[in-house]
Amino acid sequence: MLEEALSYSFHGWHTFPCRPRSKEPLTLHGLNDATTEPGTIRDWWDQCRQANVAIRLGAISGIVALDVDPRHRGDEQLAYLLQEHGRLPTTPHSMTGGGGHHFIFRHPGGKLKAMTLLGDGLELRADGAYIVAPPSIHPNGNAYAWEASEHFEDVVPAPLPAWLRVMLRDRARQESQKPPVPEVLGEGQRNVNLARLAGAMRRYGMCQEAITAALAIENERRCIPPLDAEEVLAIAHSISRYEPGK
Repeated sequence: MLEEALSYSFHGWHTFPCRPRSKEPLTLHGLNDATTEPGTIRDWWDQCRQANVAIRLGAISGIVALDVDPRHRGDEQLAYLLQEHGRLPTTPHSMTGGGGHHFIFRHPGGKLKAMTLLGDGLELRADGAYIVAPPSIHPNGNAYAWEASEHFEDVVPAPLPAWLRVMLRDRARQESQKPPVPEVLGEGQRNVNLARLAGAMRRYGMCQEAITAALAIENERRCIPPLDAEEVLAIAHSISRYEPGK
């Protein structure tokens, strides 16, 4: 873990430790403690050798991540988009312990939202967000790993594809004009809109436990049929990784 964390820092990617087999930060201020300073990184992993490795995204590290979560059909969403826009460029690509994917791209400049939902199970993580990186261990016991032909030490992050930049611009425009979350949420609306509610709560500094409790109520009240409790918890956990105010 230490060697990989130092390798990331050598590439200018700010890193920090998470609890072993967890996505929860181990340091007091989480991603705000992320650094490229080797001495600090060594001290962290001297204290906890099995700590997972996290990378802070955004302008500070010069990278963003396309996060694909097959549990919420992110692989299907991405396949649909690639049919229209062509293959992704060769870029660092890691496989998560949960069966998902992280595609690392060069930060396009300017300020990006911490998380932009591009569809169910598909989001772009940027300023104010982080990812857990190889060789970390997922809570299920599986390891995160770099795809052999797209290892971060062998492949330079590609520019963010133009079609993805257009999607980000369009989503930002939609956000500024977006109506309130509907009172009734059917299939295809539940994940995205519960994430919107969670994001609003997180912006005002609510903790994961409070967000989970509130989402559980809204899930039962608005969603037809309600999402499984595990999915609600996953939404709350994902949103709670971002800094309040983002």
